[in-house]
Amino acid sequence: MWLFASTRRLDRIEARLDAVFIQTRLIMSAISDLQASVAAADSVNASAVALIDGFAAQLAAVTAQLAASGADTAALVALKADLDAHAQTLAAAVAAGTPAAPAPAVPAAPAS
Repeated sequence: MWLFASTRRLDRIEARLDAVFIQTRLIMSAISDLQASVAAADSVNASAVALIDGFAAQLAAVTAQLAASGADTAALVALKADLDAHAQTLAAAVAAGTPAAPAPAVPAAPAS
């Protein structure tokens, strides 16, 4: 009788461990998918900042050329300032949306 009860108990423990392993695999798969999504978003954000910075640099060069020729460049200077502001806003949004590194886990004290 004792052996039969122990076997049933071991079967229940094994079933619970199987469920834990399945959940662990599902969680790890979800984490991998999330990591891929974050990497893609980082790439898109970096591209957007580079694009805006490139526009601003081109605009600054054109503004300098026009200023050298005596043209009124006030509108171009304002446009460059607007592009710079958008690049800073995007960079700040990315930084704000980036989670901080998690604190190391503290192991639980063993049960007595």
